[in-house]
Amino acid sequence: MRYIEFRVQNYRGIKDETLKLKLTPDLKIFTLVGLNESGKTSFLEAVNSFQNGIKNKDTVIPKDKKMNFNDSIVVTATVSLDENDEKKVKEFCTKQGFALKENVGTIKVERKLVYKASKPEGKGQVKSNWTINLTGNRTGSRKKDSERLYDASNEIWQDTVSYIERSIFPKIILYSNFLFEIPPKMYLAKKNKDEATTPKHLLASDDQYFLLIQDVLDSLGQGLKIEEHLVNRYLSGDPEDLDNINQVLNAMSAKVTEEVFQAWGRVSGININGREVTFGDSIKEDDNGYYLELKIKEGSKTYSVQERSLGFRWFFAFLMFTQFRKFRENEPANTLFLFDEPASNLHQTGQQELLTVLEALTDRSAVIYSTHSHHLISPKWLSGAYIVKNNAIDPNAKAITGVMSVKPADIKVSRYFDFAAQSPKQETHFQPILDVLEYRPGSLEQVPEIIVLEGKFDYYNFSYYSFCKGQKLNYYPGNGAGSLDKIIALYLAWGRKFVVVLDGDSAGKREKNRYINEFGEIVKDRIYSLGDIDPAFDNLTTEGLTSSNDKDAIIKKVYGPSATYEKSLFNTALQQLYINGDKFTFAKETKQNFDKVITFMKKKSAS
Repeated sequence: MRYIEFRVQNYRGIKDETLKLKLTPDLKIFTLVGLNESGKTSFLEAVNSFQNGIKNKDTVIPKDKKMNFNDSIVVTATVSLDENDEKKVKEFCTKQGFALKENVGTIKVERKLVYKASKPEGKGQVKSNWTINLTGNRTGSRKKDSERLYDASNEIWQDTVSYIERSIFPKIILYSNFLFEIPPKMYLAKKNKDEATTPKHLLASDDQYFLLIQDVLDSLGQGLKIEEHLVNRYLSGDPEDLDNINQVLNAMSAKVTEEVFQAWGRVSGININGREVTFGDSIKEDDNGYYLELKIKEGSKTYSVQERSLGFRWFFAFLMFTQFRKFRENEPANTLFLFDEPASNLHQTGQQELLTVLEALTDRSAVIYSTHSHHLISPKWLSGAYIVKNNAIDPNAKAITGVMSVKPADIKVSRYFDFAAQSPKQETHFQPILDVLEYRPGSLEQVPEIIVLEGKFDYYNFSYYSFCKGQKLNYYPGNGAGSLDKIIALYLAWGRKFVVVLDGDSAGKREKNRYINEFGEIVKDRIYSLGDIDPAFDNLTTEGLTSSNDKDAIIKKVYGPSATYEKSLFNTALQQLYINGDKFTFAKETKQNFDKVITFMKKKSAS
């Protein structure tokens, strides 16, 4: 099961906005981009409240209605079930005496908190309304036609939706930051001095560090449990048990070291040889209970996590509470992580490296994160980027009186591509994304040469081919053959190297001549159509570089054996494969075509 949509109504300044997570191509990472105070945090908190509730029900009332709010705050989630989910639901219903005749498909659940005179009604209880297809017949029923489970037995219906919510719905976890104070003592069990027959008891299941240790154990894949394989062994005092504890702690230390320090080495550029995470060689105890000590070891010296740099502490906590959270046993798949402005304590290299960490996280999870840093935006994920804008804020206001608007908050959430097309003059709101493609460098920065292409489909064609070949080239996607004036002007002004490659069709040839007339002879050896590279490519578009057999095979690889070629379907399939990191072996004809163009581009861009 996975979340495919969230709709938020009347939550703070969000009147009625929808975040769609089922997109083409299929993504598991979604970015909320906007100015400070634009409403990104409010939207993340609204999504989190669907499963985890609203702690302070007075703070989520729209500010302009706070005096007399007589409406409802509503958060609605839509989920889709996979084959395994359908099987679980059918088996559960069968055990309850009701045989489902149809697949459930999707489920929509509405959480509603009703207010009267700005006070929550019904003691602040949230009402849940389910839209779900549970159709079939009760065991032994003689009815020929199927009926709704709700009508057949409200009791079984209630048990079924409770089971689905408890056992199948993915968890939603919001992290506002990761500056956790990792405690020097991570308790496994407490001593109970009042009960002689019960010398210890495990911590409550909501203790995050207790659960973290269990997550690390789960990641080892050996079925290890805190009570059975750590605490009880320690209490037995048996030498063999104590040796087994040492083996478990060594395995935990090695696993955490692998997850944390390899990533930290890439982020920081620091040599990680001789550095490791250690849980010690045994359990320790004091008057309060039994605990483990988590330390950082460098050579012969050990340090607490809190003694390390702010950046390391942030990154350490991030990896511990995300990478290991994925392994928690007996929990539904596809956990949804919500991150609010992650990596704000890391320098730009660390922020860029975090993109790789986020991508690795999605093998078992989905991610929604907010940012206003261009270093935290990946061109691969632009189709899952959303612009968050508060219409009450004037981004061009200069005076403090202009900023301190009395207009009620009006938070809007739009897909980046839609917003950019409909609001081309409002660059301020999507500047973080534009910075990825049109970043103005400092005078000391080394700006790489780029290969400028007509549009995003050309970008995905060349990027995916280069990825499959193991090449690292810097492609820039324009917005059509005639949209490249700005990037050409910028690179000319910076004195940096570039080459423009346009389609070999009439539009590509026309725009090539226009650019040369516009910028002069200085760009004559920088702008080419495919026909300039090889006469055989004259009148050819980028899609034509891929052989017909390869196009057909790529589409079938993504959409199944019955799918047939369509240009839009082919381009979407390429995006999907590129985003997923799924390589394809191209035929000789395709390789020859792309290699000829890429060799030409590399030669010209470097000259």
